[in-house]
Amino acid sequence: DHAMFSSRGCVLLLVSVVHIGSAGAFLSYPLAWGRGMVGVQGASSSRAMRLQSKNQILMAMTDLGLTPELEKMTKQFAMVPDPKMRYQQLLFFASKLPPMDKELQVEENKVKGCQSVVYVHASKDESGKIVFQGDSDSQLTKGLAALLVRGLSGNTVDDIVKVSPEFIKEAGLAVSLTPSRNNGFLNMLNSMKNQALALKD
Repeated sequence: DHAMFSSRGCVLLLVSVVHIGSAGAFLSYPLAWGRGMVGVQGASSSRAMRLQSKNQILMAMTDLGLTPELEKMTKQFAMVPDPKMRYQQLLFFASKLPPMDKELQVEENKVKGCQSVVYVHASKDESGKIVFQGDSDSQLTKGLAALLVRGLSGNTVDDIVKVSPEFIKEAGLAVSLTPSRNNGFLNMLNSMKNQALALKD
């Protein structure tokens, strides 16, 4: 759904971003198109710029080895124009992360090298696909854990180990992470890959 608004000479398009699964949806955000009414030429130019941006994002995804769900979420994050909105979306993800079983929050599942306390655990479902659980005492890190849990669960070990950590840059999330949190994200992803490898037949 979308609606046009005009306020103080500024035209806004309110975009409701596509629902991305049963665990939650992207928040709606306002996209400013500039001051004054947008004429036909201006609108065409804006559409062309958005199409070019979308094509650049699609090209950047091809070599990242992403799972289908992780690719979808990465594209949707990349289309959000405001870093603050992407940050808020991570917090929204954190609020939707299913609780992790307390008995799994043990030293063995603790991610080393993280600024926050983070736990991740891998198991296999009936079809032999890998399913993850995760948790953290930091909401931002918990949002990153939720992103990885949703993006990696339901895939094979081979699909999981192919994922490049560079997707965090393509999603536009790296700008919201301090160097220590970025290292924590890398450690989290590597821990999940190693746990998945340990379950490989």
